[in-house]
Amino acid sequence: QHIQVFPNPTSGYITIETDFSEFYFEVISLEGQVLKSGKGSFTINLNDLDYSSGIYYLNISSNGKTFKHKIIKL
Repeated sequence: QHIQVFPNPTSGYITIETDFSEFYFEVISLEGQVLKSGKGSFTINLNDLDYSSGIYYLNISSNGKTFKHKIIKL
């Protein structure tokens, strides 16, 4: 599976690039709160990550599998 999340660290936007025709994503705080969720296809841009500086998790799910990425927000 091809998954790229960039830029990381980020100032407030990320691109999720995959080879999945359909996937679901969640941006999660260190406390476990889901801050943003949705679905996409192949490549999507999230331009509104207006969160405090710190570490967040991005879960990407497709075909019964979940892939976890750490995002650093500057």
